[in-house]
Amino acid sequence: MKKTRRNYQLVIILIMVFCSLTAFAQGNKLTLEQSHELARVNYPLIKSLDLIKQSGEYSVNNVKSGYLPSISINGQYTYQSDVTKLPITIPNMTIPEIDKNQYKVYVDITQTLYDGGVLNTQRKAQEIQQEIENQSTEVELYKLGERINQLYFGVLLYNGQIEQTRLMRKDITAGLEKTEAAYANGIVLKSNVDALKAELLKIDQHLVELTSGRKAFLGMLSMFINLPLDEQTELEIPGDVEITKEINRPELNLFNTRIASTLVQSKAITARNLPKVNLFFQGGYGSPALNMLEPDADTYYITGVRLAYPLTGFYNKHREKSINAISRQQIELQRETFLFNTNLQVTQQNAELDKIQQLINTDNEIVSLRESIRTAALAQLENGVITSADYLREVTAADNARQAKVIHEIQRLMAQHNHQLITGTQSTK
Repeated sequence: MKKTRRNYQLVIILIMVFCSLTAFAQGNKLTLEQSHELARVNYPLIKSLDLIKQSGEYSVNNVKSGYLPSISINGQYTYQSDVTKLPITIPNMTIPEIDKNQYKVYVDITQTLYDGGVLNTQRKAQEIQQEIENQSTEVELYKLGERINQLYFGVLLYNGQIEQTRLMRKDITAGLEKTEAAYANGIVLKSNVDALKAELLKIDQHLVELTSGRKAFLGMLSMFINLPLDEQTELEIPGDVEITKEINRPELNLFNTRIASTLVQSKAITARNLPKVNLFFQGGYGSPALNMLEPDADTYYITGVRLAYPLTGFYNKHREKSINAISRQQIELQRETFLFNTNLQVTQQNAELDKIQQLINTDNEIVSLRESIRTAALAQLENGVITSADYLREVTAADNARQAKVIHEIQRLMAQHNHQLITGTQSTK
């Protein structure tokens, strides 16, 4: 059942990746969901899932072979210093003497009839061990989500800053044109024109820095998803997501599987101490055979049922189960600690979301006021009422307000998606 479910998940992942690649190729547009899907498929660790599956199948098949008859071919040659002799003499009869040189070649066949459940628990233990390795890999793959979010939203932040910086450059260019006209008419000094030109050069430098930072983030994201990303690649801004308190992290599945493993180990302890019943057969050729008084080599066979009831295990059975119970309790404590720390992160993330939302609530009003002041400053600059330094101060204030709004909006989306990663409700498969 688990094998079928995992194969089904693999098919779904491949279909989703194919759709992502098709969508990207058609529109050169990338979404956050596609980034997570492609990063998971292209990350080298994903290959270990198939190796774990293959190894698990081999291990389970090895255990299942224990239900098959055990067959061995044996041979033996011995020389004895003495042999059994009859201490009597019978008239007119020669009692054969056993040869001190003895040999035999024989086949041993043993078929388990009842093993107390040892093989069954071994099979379950191998299956659970495979699931533990799978879940451990899933935990490591899940950590990719945070790195993809950082890169993806990092690019979006650069996009917003570049856009707002270009708007600021447009405002200063408009101010420069009016200042140059005013200078030509003798209304302002040349230093006002030079100040605006110098500010334009600074803005161009800042755009170079922002563009370089964006390129670096796109390069790292490109490595994760194994797709070429350039300046023409459009990263879609994700929408708002539902916030929930439910914790559904892959770590919980790992804890549950480890607890299930201790339960199987407990059953294995019980199974080892139950009676074992085997059907056996031994057939061979040797000298002497079963008749010790027959000197000539002959064939022979022995068959029957063997019962084995190990009693020494009862000495340690109670202690082994106590150790097993302690291990289970330790895993449960680790699970509780993980849930506590995760809920603590959720609380912190909720507080961060509330703070960002409060900032966004006032961003629009601040931007509106700053834009109004900037527009008035442009008219004042044109009429020589204020200097270029005064105008730059208002333009910078308006730009800062717009930048803050863009940053807060991207931060809110990033906080929402990080919240989903913390709770495990975001699909990164």
